[in-house]
This record gives sequence, structure tokens and C-alpha cells, in this order.
Amino acid sequence: MTCKDKDKSIPDGSFVLANELNLKYEDNGKSEIKDPNGFLFLPMEKPLLIVLQDPAGKEHLVCKTFTFIDNVSKVIRFFSYNLDYKDRYIPMSHIKKVFEVQKVFKTEKEISQFD
Repeated sequence: MTCKDKDKSIPDGSFVLANELNLKYEDNGKSEIKDPNGFLFLPMEKPLLIVLQDPAGKEHLVCKTFTFIDNVSKVIRFFSYNLDYKDRYIPMSHIKKVFEVQKVFKTEKEISQFD
């Protein structure tokens, strides 16, 4: 992810530690981000790694922040950290996986501190 704000940018070659959020109902009927009515409850205003599937079936990984979830129209608004890009509305059905970013390591030296 790159943007003009260097403090928010994730440079190429960075390592991102993230945990996958449960989009599917488990056998017990519970999900981390869906209630029994199918409404999405996703972390707002936090950077997330999102696997999107386009209409042709190709998957894309993007780092975005959700700023609005419309559970009636089934769309989500993504905020782009790069001001060259406008916010986009994406159908919920295109979201295949969501990962919550926990830490960004911009250098291998930062990772080696955990060895």
C-alpha cells in the first residue's frame, strides 16, 4: 500500500502480521463478523487486508479501511489512503477474506527482534 503520507504507507517489501477474521459461520452458528441475520460487523477505521474477487473470478489483495457498511444494500465503502484514488463502494459478495492488520514490519531487522 502506498500513499503520499509516508507514516501511513506500507512500502513494497514490507511484512504484515495480520489475523484472519471469520467470515463463515462455524458449526455452532457463530461468526466473528456476522450476526445470525447475516449483518456484517467489521472493524471500522482500521487498516484491513481484503481478498476481493472480481466478476471474472480473479482474486485481488488490497489494504483498505472500511468507512461505511450498508447491510440493506449489501455494499461496503472502502477508504483509500492514497488521495489520488476516490472511495469505492464494493458489493459484500465480492469480499472473500478479511485480515485485521496487527503490525507492519518495514524492514527484516524489525522482524529479527522477535527471533
